[in-house]
Amino acid sequence: MSAESENLSTYRAQTLQALLFNALVFGVTENDASDGQLKVISACTPLYFGHRSTYLLIQNLDTDEVIEHEDTDATFWLSARDETNPYARRDALLKLREDWNTDLERQQTPEADYVLALAAHLQRLVTTRILHVGAWIDSNVSRFSSEHAEIQSLRRQFETLSRELAVGVEICAMKCSSCGLRCVEGKRHGE
Repeated sequence: MSAESENLSTYRAQTLQALLFNALVFGVTENDASDGQLKVISACTPLYFGHRSTYLLIQNLDTDEVIEHEDTDATFWLSARDETNPYARRDALLKLREDWNTDLERQQTPEADYVLALAAHLQRLVTTRILHVGAWIDSNVSRFSSEHAEIQSLRRQFETLSRELAVGVEICAMKCSSCGLRCVEGKRHGE
């Protein structure tokens, strides 16, 4: 590998690592809070979310080709996102539950069925996001050697954050001692 190619692959891996957090949490590579709209790198096209299943835009850094992949407009929790707010994980999971568009009504559905359906829905959301971000990474590193240390480090970071993303939507499902219903808070919510 030439020195120029080595430098480019290092730079690409570091750039992707810097963008990875937003890609996993928001489904886009840039979160521009100045106008409240999510934007993508390069084209900076605003994304408006009107429904649950959509195609979010994440682009290849070489070609600006949009990596089209089914995704969700869900916002997930990762520990590095808001370490100062002890309720950030709970709030993110609450928002995901509130946004669940289902015909199931908890009071008219067997409790075990409701909790299983909710857990499956949350895992679908996470899996969809992880697959999208994985395709984005693959597109952006395909021209570089997979043996490059920085590329391997990027993939390890992606795997670690993906596991954390999945754990962040796991629900407790234990029977509540005060109300008798199965708990839909996050696992380890009492910690």
